[in-house]
Amino acid sequence: MNRIFLVFLLFLTLGASAEATAVNVQKAGAMATFPPDTATLQLKFTNLKSVNSIVHIALYRDGVNFLGSEPFHAVKVKTQSVAEIETTVHLPAGEYSIAVFQDLNANGHLDKNFIGYPKEPFGFSRNFVPRMSKPSWADTSFRLDSMHQLEIELIR
Repeated sequence: MNRIFLVFLLFLTLGASAEATAVNVQKAGAMATFPPDTATLQLKFTNLKSVNSIVHIALYRDGVNFLGSEPFHAVKVKTQSVAEIETTVHLPAGEYSIAVFQDLNANGHLDKNFIGYPKEPFGFSRNFVPRMSKPSWADTSFRLDSMHQLEIELIR
């Protein structure tokens, strides 16, 4: 658990780069190891507004607290005038869903208009596009076993 936390902290400190890259945490000359049920999720987010901002990524597991205030895992990635970013996370194998938004004004939350529609770029796993309501778990969930790559195009 401490190793995963260290890797997460290293991702947060990579603010000068729009692309968060995997970091090998070494202890006594050995590569970091993860529990056997740990899976690697490579994420790519496209269609970002080209401004300096923070992309908030929330990962929900097994439908618990889906789209609630406390996701299973959260990541923030700084952008620097780019239209896409990539990051990698290591998680226990399982069923997941992703909700993401680009915080253009750095206020820490997704701004919405008077009818509740987001004013900032946002997206979901499986590139689900909501029509009249929030997505359901079935609309956005995917299985993460060992290695998975996802590309999510943000909606502007």
